[in-house]
Amino acid sequence: MGKLVFAIAGQSDAALIKKQEHAGMIIAVPTIERDFLTVENFRSFCDAVCIKIWFLDSGGFQLLGAEESARDNGTELSHELRSDPNAPIFDRHRDTPNLTSYHVVRYAREFEPDIVIGLDLPVVKTSDPRRQKMEFYTKFPRNLVWAIIMAKLMAKHCPKSQFFLTVQCYDVNQLRLFYGLVKKLPHDGVALPTRNMDVESLVGFLSLLHQLGVRRIHLLGVATFQIIAVAAYMTAKNYFDWISFDAKTPSEAARYSQYVNHWNLKLSSLANKRCVKKDRKPDCPCPGCVKKKSYKSIAGMEYGKKMVFLTLHNSYAIKEFSKLAYAEAKDFYKFRKFLLKRTPDKDLVNRIFLALLMFESRLRKRDHSTPKWPSKN
Repeated sequence: MGKLVFAIAGQSDAALIKKQEHAGMIIAVPTIERDFLTVENFRSFCDAVCIKIWFLDSGGFQLLGAEESARDNGTELSHELRSDPNAPIFDRHRDTPNLTSYHVVRYAREFEPDIVIGLDLPVVKTSDPRRQKMEFYTKFPRNLVWAIIMAKLMAKHCPKSQFFLTVQCYDVNQLRLFYGLVKKLPHDGVALPTRNMDVESLVGFLSLLHQLGVRRIHLLGVATFQIIAVAAYMTAKNYFDWISFDAKTPSEAARYSQYVNHWNLKLSSLANKRCVKKDRKPDCPCPGCVKKKSYKSIAGMEYGKKMVFLTLHNSYAIKEFSKLAYAEAKDFYKFRKFLLKRTPDKDLVNRIFLALLMFESRLRKRDHSTPKWPSKN
């Protein structure tokens, strides 16, 4: 069986992180330089939070934010990007980070994380086929060069850390093109952004990567019901040795007083007592919820205390659903019953299982055997 790991993101309160008891945490290079200033400060933070598996993200998300800001100002990010390995990442005279593979590897060598995510320039979220094609091919050269440089630097300077190549694309044909050019580079796995994916797309991507021999995957910035369900199935059935995923959801949702439903990971607002339509005692078994008499009692908390409470609850909800899904995913039909009990959205569950059935069917065809549906036994 493979391993399924949830890594929290977007948090810097050491005491609060420690209470969540997470196995993994991901932090971006620009965040370390901006918030911690020195590697020594960051090491002290790492010792305080007691995380077992550390992920170092190169900072593509920050570049995406810079691109959106540049677009709002009527300019192109390509005109703003700097690539000076000897200059600091942040300059008070410029909004765009000066981020290179050398910056990332420098921190990786000092910090020695378990997994390093490759530097990339993310493609934007869009459903327009023309825009998707333009985005992919415009950013393709830079992403290819960064992948080549970083893979070689990681192999030379950071042999103790695993390196995951990041693939920025919209469909399996683009994935096949990009990965075909980088697959011989030294790397341990592949990182996939999920902002442009529905469940069918994710299964299609994982199917192709499985076919190409990739055994370790990291899913960037996601903690949804359907994505976790697919990841749990793929690891529990040992199609992949490792699938990890990261998300800011626990703290980001808490910041806006949003409560993650531990059954199906849907968000509901607890900004104030008026938001609670039908009040009742929370049925979540997390340590915080079992002490609360009603949802209104949570909504009525002072904002700071409520944010801490919701961060801990939201974190628990995602972890617990991932753990239970992984345990049930060993059996195809039991897993379907498990998901149907967790959500009223039967169409979503049917989509998940149709995509998984197609994956199983393609797998058997590749093995030159007669396709069979998974046995009820």
